[in-house]
Amino acid sequence: MWRFVSVVGPGGVGKTTVAISVAHALIDGFHDAVFFIDLAALTDPQLVPTAIASALGFIVQTQDPLVGLLAFIGDRKILLVLDSCEHVIGVAAALAERVVSEAPQTHILATSREALRVEGEHVHLLYSLDCPPEDAGLTAMEALRYPAVQLFMERAAASGYGAALSDIDAVIVARNCRRLGGVALAIELAASRVGSLGIRGTSELLDNRFSLLWHGRRTALPRHETVNAMLDWSYSLLSEREKVVLCRLSVFVGDFTRQAADSVASEREAVEADVTDTVASLVAKSLISTAVINQSTYYRLLDTTRAYTAAKLAECGEADRIARRHAIVYSRFLEHDKIIQSLFGEHDLSGYAPHIGNVRAALGWALSDRGDAAVGIELATWAAPLFIGLSLLEECRGWCERAVSTLDDAGSRRSGSRRNRARTCAGGSLPGPWAATAPSRRSEFFSWSTRRHPRRHDGRRTGGRHRAGCQAPGRHHLGEVVGGF
Repeated sequence: MWRFVSVVGPGGVGKTTVAISVAHALIDGFHDAVFFIDLAALTDPQLVPTAIASALGFIVQTQDPLVGLLAFIGDRKILLVLDSCEHVIGVAAALAERVVSEAPQTHILATSREALRVEGEHVHLLYSLDCPPEDAGLTAMEALRYPAVQLFMERAAASGYGAALSDIDAVIVARNCRRLGGVALAIELAASRVGSLGIRGTSELLDNRFSLLWHGRRTALPRHETVNAMLDWSYSLLSEREKVVLCRLSVFVGDFTRQAADSVASEREAVEADVTDTVASLVAKSLISTAVINQSTYYRLLDTTRAYTAAKLAECGEADRIARRHAIVYSRFLEHDKIIQSLFGEHDLSGYAPHIGNVRAALGWALSDRGDAAVGIELATWAAPLFIGLSLLEECRGWCERAVSTLDDAGSRRSGSRRNRARTCAGGSLPGPWAATAPSRRSEFFSWSTRRHPRRHDGRRTGGRHRAGCQAPGRHHLGEVVGGF
């Protein structure tokens, strides 16, 4: 049995619950010498040794409390459960390493949002609860095989909800669990409202992000009283650079690549390496998750984390600026990808499915009242082959129609016949005439957008008003970005 194990995972995933369960299971083997130390209550990291000494019933009488603590422990067989190490991680890590090295019968079980990274540590990554996949035909029996749905219904019953899960509601509960990222605390807080609001009423409030402020048990730790409090705790432990990058990454929907993150979160090419390092740090601190899709690594923020940091981004007045940058990055990615822009049916585009959520989000912003029409028109043009290649024909038509509507709003810049050709492109029978209509659509879109926003060969504007830091990425720089998508 390992003597030093750290349970590492995002906030609210259940690290403390797991540690306490393990401690209870091992208590007989340690002859009741199991001690739980809640480090979350400490504001001064230097008090970690005295907090452990207090739990052991040892009165520190030396100038160096760690020396006295090690002498007191000696060869005693004990288990120390160090809960919530993340905000005192430097001192906690050094102490744990010395205890394991100098007290041969002492075992340590730590919980933290990042690994302690010291000699002798064995990291156990605690992931979110498994959720059912998106499936309109999901039955209640199938949904209840997943831990996230089981927890949701258990907490719903505890809140006074007496009905069994129906097949109709199973799809809703599964969607709620996925939206909450399988995070146990978030699921518990949401399910606690089912007794008074019902499953559908709770789901409607989740749509409005009210769940960030829902309160849990009165006896819960302050950082676990609401999802917002949990995220406040994690956010407060970040450096200023980490806060900036995390908030900017909230513009992404679903999975995104490292190259896309670098381009969106950095102000200039020279600091992209710094963004890469910062993203790696945020992954280590369990605020960003990773997944391998089609042999490529993608990143993702939990929906709760994304909602929280998106609000922070809006508070500092950067939301539209970063959304514009996000839209430009995906427009250039689509434009320069030869497979996407090849003849219809020549390549299988299913491998590009992870990007579709961000393309939709970028189009939604660019073609909105707060967006940038030129960026939206270009993006709609380059995105059309991707939508068609993924058999999203109606959605493709919808985005093209919105782009045409934007063109119509600027009708003084073109003749009626050209607007009619653009309408024909958006409303034509897809995908049959795609090869014939694509050139006219692109001509229509680009003739307008380039007149409004002329660009040099490197992609930057040569004229016109724009905010600092918001210009389109240079083509040379974007060529490198696209190469790694």
